[in-house]
Parts: sequence; C-alpha cells; structure tokens
Amino acid sequence: MLARTVTLLLMLPLVVASRAALAADDYVPYNAGAGAEQVSAPLFVVIAYSVIWIALVGFVVSVWRRQRQLERELEILRQQLEGGGGR
Repeated sequence: MLARTVTLLLMLPLVVASRAALAADDYVPYNAGAGAEQVSAPLFVVIAYSVIWIALVGFVVSVWRRQRQLERELEILRQQLEGGGGR
C-alpha cells in the first residue's frame, strides 16, 4: 500500500510535466521531410525521466523489502539464540 502511494505521488509531477511539455507552443519540431512523422523532443525527455524515476522507486522499494525480510530473519535468530535454541 505504501509503495503504491509513493509511486502515485512520484508519478503526479511527471504527468503534469508531460501535459505541460505537450502543450508548449514555442517548440518547433525538426522537419526531416515533408511526409515524415514528427515527435516532439519534450515528450522524449518526459518519457526518459519517467523511466528513470520508476526504476529508482522500484530499486528503493526492493531494497526496503529485502531489509525488512532480513530484520525478520535476524529477530528469529535472536529469539532462537536467547531461548537456547541450540540442540
């Protein structure tokens, strides 16, 4: 639940930035040819930053989950050692 909320909060500025980039009227795209399809550069920038942020958030969440699992395992080991878990 926390990871989903964090992801949504991090994606909100990206959505707003992408809308602003698409609405920018001062950009004139490169015209390679008369029949060529044109894609605006700000869209690529927004996509690149989105991918980077999503990867970063995924990495942080992954490390956080692994750390929680390790803390649980350490607590189990600590209880076994304190309770005379040795046979």
